[in-house]
Amino acid sequence: MTIQQVDMISNGNFENGTLENWTSQNVQVESSIHLTGAFSAMFDGVSNAFLTQVMPWEAGATASLTFSATAMMDTPGSTPGLIFNLYYLDVNNNLLAWGFNQFIAKNQLPLGLMNAYKNLYAVASPAPLHTTQAVLNINNIPLHEEQNNVPVIVDDIQLLAVTQIL
Repeated sequence: MTIQQVDMISNGNFENGTLENWTSQNVQVESSIHLTGAFSAMFDGVSNAFLTQVMPWEAGATASLTFSATAMMDTPGSTPGLIFNLYYLDVNNNLLAWGFNQFIAKNQLPLGLMNAYKNLYAVASPAPLHTTQAVLNINNIPLHEEQNNVPVIVDDIQLLAVTQIL
């Protein structure tokens, strides 16, 4: 038996300078701060900022997510949080199961203007029978409206589909 791992994310490091292959709201490509390469994605700090990517998926496959995130600040203060989740759909886009649903609480992200990143990881449960697609979402959790909203940078998003080959 062999284990096969394939990165299912397209443009997870944003190196083409666009958000191609992502559905997004209140997110743009950033060139001044990035973990690797020349670009990253910046959530603008307002509510409803997200990145979403839909990809083909096989029943029985599990997933391993890694990415890096930081808050665009240079002095300690309140930083936004993040929610990241993966769920599985059938051919009719019906929700079959959640692979994972995790969050990073407010004030847990490091200071990006000090070149500090938090590496985030998640391992998904196996996709159920009839799965044809997986959906990855990354959403910000903005601070209260009366506070200054802080942009969040994400970079190097990788989602490995892990399958067993007999």
